[in-house]
This record gives sequence, structure tokens and C-alpha cells, in this order.
Amino acid sequence: MDIYVDADACPVVRIVETVAQKHGIPVTLLCDTNHVLNSDYSQVKVVGAGADAVDYKLISMCRAGDIVVSQDYGVAAMALGKGAYAIHQSGKWYTDENIDQMLMERHLNKKARRKSHKNHLKGPRKRTEEDDARFAQSFEKMILKAKEKEGRDQMAYSREKSNRVYRALLEKGLEEGLCREIAYKYMNTEYTATRMLGYLYRTTELTETMIVDEMIAILEDRHRFQKKHEAEHANEAITRFYNEERE
Repeated sequence: MDIYVDADACPVVRIVETVAQKHGIPVTLLCDTNHVLNSDYSQVKVVGAGADAVDYKLISMCRAGDIVVSQDYGVAAMALGKGAYAIHQSGKWYTDENIDQMLMERHLNKKARRKSHKNHLKGPRKRTEEDDARFAQSFEKMILKAKEKEGRDQMAYSREKSNRVYRALLEKGLEEGLCREIAYKYMNTEYTATRMLGYLYRTTELTETMIVDEMIAILEDRHRFQKKHEAEHANEAITRFYNEERE
């Protein structure tokens, strides 16, 4: 999961970064050349200042399951169409159920502004701390919902991979109980199942001992990668701490 922010004049960028960092989710801020931003946490994408250039770039980058932060209803509609989540800076969620009504309201507001040559419509009221707190709460709730669905999808995907390992082991002639033990107890993640499937598909003459040895090697590699990731995460946290202390 990634978070993409339509960051031109967006008042909740820092809140997004704070909550996203808490959950370890990458953030990309998209802005045009008239609103260049800097960030210690997010990746910043600067797009040409053409009409809607930032919007189209954001939509080209986001994928199903990502989160989009934008006050533009059109951007939100396109994000929903790609299976992403979308939230307004007010904290309101864009959904398939409310987006059509919101687009119609935007259309009617534009018509009203065109007719109101002398009496311009009032702009948005000044943002308050309560507004920020409301957005932070709603945004974190969206993250938790997205992570929960992502976890369910990942479990289903991993289960299917384990099923494929189980069938491949049976085809190699292993005893059914051992096949089940290897596939569902040990080779039960995307990484481990993919590694084992690759080994089974490319190796023709296999013994039970060879397969068990490969399983152990895969598990050891996964453990080493996990430790490396934990060390990198700790180093990043220490670096951020010292940078904040210097500031």
C-alpha cells in the first residue's frame, strides 16, 4: 500500500506524513512547479504546471488498495475507479455510494460561480485544530481498513500459493502428510511458496531429503532478510532522531 497526496495547497500534508509514518506506509507528495515542497519522510514528485498535470500523474501512479488524499472530486472519482481509497482534507471518505452526488454538487457550484459575476461565493472557512483532529482520526481509520483488507487479500493469495506447493509436492511423489506439513506450515508466505515452486518446477529428479533441505534453506534466507530489514528500519529511526535533535 502507498499513499498519494494531491499536495498543491493541501493543508493536511504533515498530518498525513505523521500518521503514515506511524504505520510504516510510504507517502508520495505530488505538486506542480508553482508549489514545490520539501519533506524528510515523503517522496516528492514535481510535475509540470499544466492544467490538471498533477491530477493525471497521481492517477497514473496509484493502484488498487492505495490511498489518495485530494480535495478534487474528479481525482477521487478516478482513484475509486482504480480500486483505490480516497479521502478529502475534511476527513470525509469518497465512496462509490457518494461520489456521483459530490460530482453533481461540484458541477452545480461551478454553474453558480459563473452566474455570480458580482457576488462571489464565499471561500472555505479558516481551518481549525478540530478540523485537523477530525481528519487525522478519519485518515487513520481508513489506513486501518485498507491494511485489514490488504491482509485478507494477502492471506488468500498466500493460501493459493501454498495450495500450488501442495499439489506440486504430491506430483513429486511425496507422502500426503509431509506435503501438507511443508506447504501449509512452512511454505505459507508469498516469498517461501514462490521460492519452493521455482525449485520444484526447475528440478526433475528430487528426493524427500533434497526437498526438505531446500525448505530449510528458504526459511534461513527469509530469516536473514527479516533481520536485515529490521536493522535498516532501526537505522532510519536513529537517523531521524538525530536530525530532529539538530533541528
